[in-house]
Amino acid sequence: MKSYVRHASGEQMRTGAVAGGNAFGTEYVHFDLSGVDRARPGAIICKARLDTTAYL
Repeated sequence: MKSYVRHASGEQMRTGAVAGGNAFGTEYVHFDLSGVDRARPGAIICKARLDTTAYL
């Protein structure tokens, strides 16, 4: 696993290496609660971050 983040709602997002993939990251982001894997073809994603405007 390269990067991991957990939102206050409980959703977890991670990036990580896959067999035969790039050592710096992959084109996939994995969302654990929803079970969704998103990809951006040609990208190398190495960090998982959440962006929100709901600051307290």
